[in-house]
Amino acid sequence: AVALAAGQPPETMYALVQASVEDAIARGHDEGSFTVRDAALLGRLKRDFSIDARPSGWRDGAAVEWSITVDLRDALRQLRARTVLS
Repeated sequence: AVALAAGQPPETMYALVQASVEDAIARGHDEGSFTVRDAALLGRLKRDFSIDARPSGWRDGAAVEWSITVDLRDALRQLRARTVLS
């Protein structure tokens, strides 16, 4: 899990995620998944990356949680295009 204090730049989060993806690939994993429970964060992720978010939690008929599954090598390519850890 990656969590940031309010006011941290998105690049900090992306760098942490990139390090996690690199570790997962090194350990032999090909696919990763995560859940987003914040609509604003989901919007940012959709603007910054090519992802397929599927609603997985509902409240009062509206999605409040989304599941995302990614190919780790594709995710790493996208992350490297955005972060300084390349």
